[in-house]
Amino acid sequence: MIFWRIFNNRLYPIQSVENLGFKESEGLYIPDDYLEKQTFIVCRTCLGIGDWGILSAMPRLLKQKYPNCTVNIPSEKLLKNLFEPYADEWLKSWDNPYKTMEYIFKNNPYVDNYVDEVNEDIFHDHYRTYDINEPETPLLEQMLKFWQFTPNEYTDSAPELYFTDEEKEIGNNIIKEYGSKGFGTLLISNRFDLIRDKDFIQKALNKYKLPYFYWVKDLSMLSMFDVEYVLDLKNIPIRIQMYIKTQANVVIGNMSGADIMFPRYTNVYMAPREEGFNENIVKGNLVINKQNI
Repeated sequence: MIFWRIFNNRLYPIQSVENLGFKESEGLYIPDDYLEKQTFIVCRTCLGIGDWGILSAMPRLLKQKYPNCTVNIPSEKLLKNLFEPYADEWLKSWDNPYKTMEYIFKNNPYVDNYVDEVNEDIFHDHYRTYDINEPETPLLEQMLKFWQFTPNEYTDSAPELYFTDEEKEIGNNIIKEYGSKGFGTLLISNRFDLIRDKDFIQKALNKYKLPYFYWVKDLSMLSMFDVEYVLDLKNIPIRIQMYIKTQANVVIGNMSGADIMFPRYTNVYMAPREEGFNENIVKGNLVINKQNI
């Protein structure tokens, strides 16, 4: 892995490292003079919706600790300027991956601005403080440790989303038509693996006998599972999909960033890949072990 520095609107590869961030024993934290300015940037060096989603509570937590601070998010322009040479992975899933952060932070009352320039260091997700004995500490909590937060200041770190009244109205009308008596959602993304994921997903579906809204990469895959399908989510705008999932009785699927934002709102069953979740795990009602279903 390469540790990157972002300084004066440019990305610099610093060095290859085994683990991103700093061991807790090293005692390295964000500079005091940066905190004293109280103009903060929340930034990831990834462009996926889940990558940004797992940081979504950070603006609120910053405002709680520093009530007078300004919380900024890099704009589409700045993200493209920084990461365009590395964007191929995310272009497979998104027409414009530089806008995925807007899906997460739209209508967030704790975000002040989207900024095109940052003429200083950006302390992004590579700046984290980790304990080698706790490898599944949520990434946001590792970052906030680096930001000199104490554990009692980030207990409520589960991802969070804020929707407009219009988005809620559209979503509620869809739910009223297709899931008024309760519903679940099923996601089978392009990372689905038949041997690894199928049994986990079917076991979760068996626990929740509901009609299901679904998003699958290939409609032929629906025949693998014995459930009642009622609505294809693919043609529904992503923010409306996200709102609908916050209202679902359960969210089920293979490991995907598209569903990592919802354990605050409902039960999420997510079949992990071989390498597990590592720091991408989040707080909330998240089940990733088949034995816990």
